[in-house]
Amino acid sequence: TTRSVSVDRTLTMDLQNNVFLNNNLSLLFGVEYEHQNAMAHESADQGFGVNEGYHALVDNYAGYLQSIFQYQNRLILTAGFRKEFNTAFGNVLTYKLEGGYNFESTGTRLNTSFATGFRAPTFDELYFPAVDGFLSSNPSLIPEKIKSFEIGLKQGFLNNRLQAGLTFFNTVTTNFIQSNESFVTDNFGKFFSQGLETAINIKLPQDLSVSINHTWNNHWIDEDNAAESVIRRPAIRRAKHKFRANLNHNWNNKLNSLLGIYVRGETFDSNSRNNTGAFTTIRAAFKYKYNKNLALTFRGENLLDEDYEEIGPFGTAGISGYAGFIYSFK
Repeated sequence: TTRSVSVDRTLTMDLQNNVFLNNNLSLLFGVEYEHQNAMAHESADQGFGVNEGYHALVDNYAGYLQSIFQYQNRLILTAGFRKEFNTAFGNVLTYKLEGGYNFESTGTRLNTSFATGFRAPTFDELYFPAVDGFLSSNPSLIPEKIKSFEIGLKQGFLNNRLQAGLTFFNTVTTNFIQSNESFVTDNFGKFFSQGLETAINIKLPQDLSVSINHTWNNHWIDEDNAAESVIRRPAIRRAKHKFRANLNHNWNNKLNSLLGIYVRGETFDSNSRNNTGAFTTIRAAFKYKYNKNLALTFRGENLLDEDYEEIGPFGTAGISGYAGFIYSFK
């Protein structure tokens, strides 16, 4: 038998500044530094020594600037950029543009945004050593490049006791990283993800409220092959449908209770042929404010003891409970 050892240490420092130029315009800017130090290896219990692993260091320096313009609580415009200096993958510039308008006469809110992004491969995706002779990492990976757009509408009814929102999103990721049919992490061509998010929030009598959320996500990968043609395949471990509903109760600002249901549709497994089945789970959570400093928490997960998998073929816990507390120094 073998034993895998993995250690990842991250040091982060950041400085952020907020400057209000006038009643309508403000600036947010800052710098960040992140140092990652990671190692992993596989050791054999029978005394055969330690297999080759990795020890990697990466420094990332970043600076960012964002401007925010607001007018009479109706119009808000945001523009910003971020510059990354990464010792492993070079320099990257990303930006984001956002806009929103509130139609006060009808209680309607319109929002839209466009953004670019960057995701570097993780150390494990690049270098994780073979386990029992099975290798899943790939040192040739390159970073993902992301472009995203969304537009949404939010409408209030019955003096905002009922709020409904609908958001369309579209994301294109180049050099998309996921496991191939041999379970080795690889860069694919382009990953497309688009869909609709629906949200409904209702305030009920007796301090009750209901929140309902549904996401429909159509996604696929266009993979370039050696014949210079495009192969279209589904993305793995991504459900087309997700549904969540919560019933909340607030008693005298002392006890908050939640009963929720979560439904996830089926997903393709790591070879894009098999699938992980749909499932439904129910949970409950409670938070009791004992005094101004101390709150007691309890939650129960998978209350119906559903036998399901989020990521095939790895199982998940059955019915389980967790208790804790939150202490605030005020």
